[in-house]
Amino acid sequence: MAYQLSISDIIWNVLNNPSLVKKMYFGPGVDSKIKSEYWHGTLWAESPLFGKEQLMISEEIYKCGDFVYYYDYNDNEQKLGRLRAIVLNEGDQYRLRIQKVLDYNDLPGTFKGELRQNRSLSGEVWLQDEPFLTITTSQISEK
Repeated sequence: MAYQLSISDIIWNVLNNPSLVKKMYFGPGVDSKIKSEYWHGTLWAESPLFGKEQLMISEEIYKCGDFVYYYDYNDNEQKLGRLRAIVLNEGDQYRLRIQKVLDYNDLPGTFKGELRQNRSLSGEVWLQDEPFLTITTSQISEK
């Protein structure tokens, strides 16, 4: 004997059960030191279905995917990065997950070469895959 379960029916029943919906989380990603829930992860924070897509900072709307200038306290300089996700910290304050933008001088030696150096002269930059920085909204200076 076999049973066929419809995932859409299961989801419909779960989402239409008031006692379950009250216990579900539908907010932005959460930046947590101990990753114990699905919304603590990168996938949730970067998802347009669950994550927060935009945030107003100094009367300017910043959206995930925007390139931004931010102040890096470690290097005491302004840097360029790409806004990957808007998350909440454990104190319910918004934080921004930033993907680093590298110029030719920042590339590891194995990626340096004449072709990339020439392309960098025309302003080409590269995105670093990981790790992403997590910064405060006050570190953003402009798009």
